[in-house]
Amino acid sequence: MLRLISMLRLDSMLRLDSMLKLISMLRLDSVYRLDSVLTLGSMLRLNSMLRLSSMLGLDSMLRLGSILRLDSVYRLDSMLRLDNVYRLDSVYRLDSVMRLDSMLRLDSMLRLGKFVET
Repeated sequence: MLRLISMLRLDSMLRLDSMLKLISMLRLDSVYRLDSVLTLGSMLRLNSMLRLSSMLGLDSMLRLGSILRLDSVYRLDSMLRLDNVYRLDSVYRLDSVMRLDSMLRLDSMLRLGKFVET
């Protein structure tokens, strides 16, 4: 009987110990706030990060609708007028410096790094 009790106690001690360890590992609420880690609520808002609705607007990003509106607002051909306004090939050396194909790549436009600077 005492043996059984000591076995049960040992079992419950091991379980309790491992359960407390597991709780302290998973319970990031006191350190990281588990809801913030899982949902990125206070940092990025996971729904905004996935849908990009409040940051960029996913539909606008994919269509480039409200960001650049290449089809109606800027009309890339009239904005740059490669033939008479800037002569992009002579000013920026299209073949070596800007590389129009990389300027129009989606990742370049999302970074807006070289596109806006140049």
